[in-house]
Amino acid sequence: MKALEVIGDLSVEELKGRYLGCKNKRERMRWHGLWLVKSGMNAPAVAKVVGRSVLTVRKWIRWYNQEGTERIKTRPNEGRTSWLSQEQFQTMETWLDNPAQPAGRWTGGLLKQKISEEFKIDYSLHGIYYILHRRMYRLKHPRPQHPKIDRQSQEDFKKGVWIKAGRNTKEISGRETKDIL
Repeated sequence: MKALEVIGDLSVEELKGRYLGCKNKRERMRWHGLWLVKSGMNAPAVAKVVGRSVLTVRKWIRWYNQEGTERIKTRPNEGRTSWLSQEQFQTMETWLDNPAQPAGRWTGGLLKQKISEEFKIDYSLHGIYYILHRRMYRLKHPRPQHPKIDRQSQEDFKKGVWIKAGRNTKEISGRETKDIL
């Protein structure tokens, strides 16, 4: 197999400078590989140093030789566009922020049904939860309650009323005591 060489317009020192000055991890690894190849190392040795396959190192060299320095830079991963437009997302967020559901809260299934009815777009339940997560909405769970709970004692505790033996602390042993809270 023919050995690839770096043909670009940057010198060995310029490639080293790009490698050392780069903040992006992927891009830095590519500059490192190109610098090592331009310094005289072969692709298999460079692959071991940078921790990538020989094919990947050869791909970087090919990119640099054919398209130059712009191809070595990491491109943003934009992904697939959403099925909902920005206006539809805003409408959905107004639904969520002003709950008009019978129980006063939204579930993933209710939101899925509402989006399907209003916008004629069918999301899976997993897709609905993904959208909610991306939009910084979190599930709201009620605190667990023990079945034998004494609600009056809890309310008194929240108000700062301390009870001992069924009496207010000010009435214990006939003398005045100070409230703790």
